[in-house]
Amino acid sequence: MVRRRAIGATVAAILVFSTLMLTNLTLLTGAAQRERLSLTADSESLLTDTAVVIGGTAGLGLLDDLQSYISSRSFQCPSAVQDIDNYTATLTATRSQDGVTVDELLSPGGGQTEPDNFTILKPFNGSSPGEIDLALQVRWSGMSALKDVSYSKTESHHLHLPVMLSQMVAFCESSVEEVGSLLKGQVFAYCDSSKIGPPLAVLDSILQGQASARGLSYYLDYNVDNSDGCRVAFACVVEQLDAVGPAGAFSVRLGQGETVAVRVGG
Repeated sequence: MVRRRAIGATVAAILVFSTLMLTNLTLLTGAAQRERLSLTADSESLLTDTAVVIGGTAGLGLLDDLQSYISSRSFQCPSAVQDIDNYTATLTATRSQDGVTVDELLSPGGGQTEPDNFTILKPFNGSSPGEIDLALQVRWSGMSALKDVSYSKTESHHLHLPVMLSQMVAFCESSVEEVGSLLKGQVFAYCDSSKIGPPLAVLDSILQGQASARGLSYYLDYNVDNSDGCRVAFACVVEQLDAVGPAGAFSVRLGQGETVAVRVGG
């Protein structure tokens, strides 16, 4: 009887010990799994944060390049939109940081009002008709430092620069037409600035007021040539001053000129 009790106690002890081992193993396995999941989550979060930062940095760099191009020259009114679109289509960027690489491609946008969730580029995210609308293609790829998480993502975004380009072009072309019509439609007593200048000054003042009401600046430059008949060479210049870009305030200038033969005397 005593022997049976001893054997029974031994078996019970073995079962308890085995149960404790299984329980401890389960706890250890669960802890390891939780630690692995935590590390993976940390890696994913770090990759995502890094991707957003370098994506925003690259995007701002592209906008900065476009701003520099636009602010460093004067455009002809008829070709301004196409010239800027052509340059925009050449802009690309590649950046890498902490195992993540981003490739970005800028192109002319569609000209429709579109919101955008790429808020790291605020206030340039989203499109705005009449301004310089842009499309941004973004492709990310990368691997975490622990090699436990890979990252691959492609997105399309809408951006803009706050330049009233279409309005500037339209105003520039209409002002050239008005000045040309005035010069062609009047008969001047003499071919000199004292006679041709005053009506031009009146029209110039009117156009300056119209430009100012649109948030633009305008001026007229002209020259009278009486060496062969009477000709007036003039240029209308339209500017947007203090547009705010990623590199700070900048100005945009458009101009268009013509030479018009005017009538003198009766």
